[in-house]
Amino acid sequence: LGHYLCNASMSFLPSSPRYTSAWPRIETLDMHTAGEPVRIIGAGLPVPPGRTILQRREALRKKYDHIRQSLMHEPRGHANMYGCVLVPPNDSNACFGVIFIHTEGYSSMCGHATIAVTRLAYEEGWTEPITPTLHRIVMDTPCGRIDSYARLEKKQLKAIYLDNVASFMVKDAVTLSVPDLGQVVCAIAYGGAFYAYVRAEDYSISLSADNHAKLTQLGIAIMEAVRQQAPETLRHPYQKDLSFLYGTIFVGKAKDQKTHSRHVCVFGNGQIDRSPTGSGISGFLALMHARGEIQIGTTVQIESIIGTHFTGSIQKETNYGPFEKAIVPRIEGMAYFTSRSTFFLEPNDPLKKGFILE
Repeated sequence: LGHYLCNASMSFLPSSPRYTSAWPRIETLDMHTAGEPVRIIGAGLPVPPGRTILQRREALRKKYDHIRQSLMHEPRGHANMYGCVLVPPNDSNACFGVIFIHTEGYSSMCGHATIAVTRLAYEEGWTEPITPTLHRIVMDTPCGRIDSYARLEKKQLKAIYLDNVASFMVKDAVTLSVPDLGQVVCAIAYGGAFYAYVRAEDYSISLSADNHAKLTQLGIAIMEAVRQQAPETLRHPYQKDLSFLYGTIFVGKAKDQKTHSRHVCVFGNGQIDRSPTGSGISGFLALMHARGEIQIGTTVQIESIIGTHFTGSIQKETNYGPFEKAIVPRIEGMAYFTSRSTFFLEPNDPLKKGFILE
């Protein structure tokens, strides 16, 4: 057996045709952005019907959600898995559309997945060269159209950045009653998704990786409190489908002195983002701008729970419905390839839809 496995010229995969033709299979490409996984689903998933990304997302939820479960949940995924599906765009002015998925369901925006998809698009030649050092791609997401860019230095890919949808502060101070914490004051802001922002030091909450279980518990409790006690803060001005709280972001002191702050995002059914959360930084920039703490063009670096970084800046101010102090934020980071996989969905497998053991 040892000789068999160590002989690189031999395959340890079964060669029977039933493994490759008779069973449904899904092709994926896995990446990570600042440590957060991104599983990009390719061949094997039917294109969900619809004219817009939101319609296609709803069709995916109704008709093919079992595939999301299979690829996000164990044994093919894990409790903190994240992914996306590439679909046709809303119109010919975009290259493609993206539907963001995770273990609990679907999200409206994801900075780290957008950065990963942009890296893939650049490597595959889908991007449009604007200058010799800058490539651009346009994609439709559930929250709106995104322009993203691949930046080169000396002909080598140096970074990816995206200009997000209009982001805004909803309310600077919302007082909640939260189990285990008592009275908690949070801010609500939108960066493609709604987040509740909590100053960790105000409640003696450690943002170290070894405190992840407690952070998960508190993050879920705060999300439930916002949904029950302040639902009026979660109303998107144009889309009912976007009117939900995506996560809690704990903001605290960074370990890196060159970094503005450390952010830990708890979302879904208790997932912790390993990256600094691109859409969360977008909302945070909107908060700081509304408070007069940051100006257009100023760049801040944000640290994640594992010490990885994104940078964020404000490109311009804009009006967005009733929010007159909205901004267009820019988020920069880098994604990396980790694997390419073929997943079988064996019809008789009692766990083909997967499970989550938390």
